Amino acid sequence: MIAIEESDTKDVGGVVAIQKLNSINTHKGHGTQFMHWLCALADKHNMQIELCARNDDPNAPMNTDQLKEWYEKFGFVVVPDNILLNGYIMERKPH
Repeated sequence: MIAIEESDTKDVGGVVAIQKLNSINTHKGHGTQFMHWLCALADKHNMQIELCARNDDPNAPMNTDQLKEWYEKFGFVVVPDNILLNGYIMERKPH
């Protein structure tokens, strides 16, 4: 689920909040392809992306720390002082 919000700051045009990202067929690049598309679209419209990197499913292909590292490949950083119990709040400013 993805939500789009207006920004209260002048440095970005708005915020895209990712609530949940799942892929039925894992390890085929679908999530990576989607994130490249979403980041390019957010950059085009000067939008920041926010998410919580957390996984509570022990059968999922990536644990929470692996998810954090995966999102970092797309330019996401952990929001200072906003580390959740069992997760990380992350953001990506437009490039």
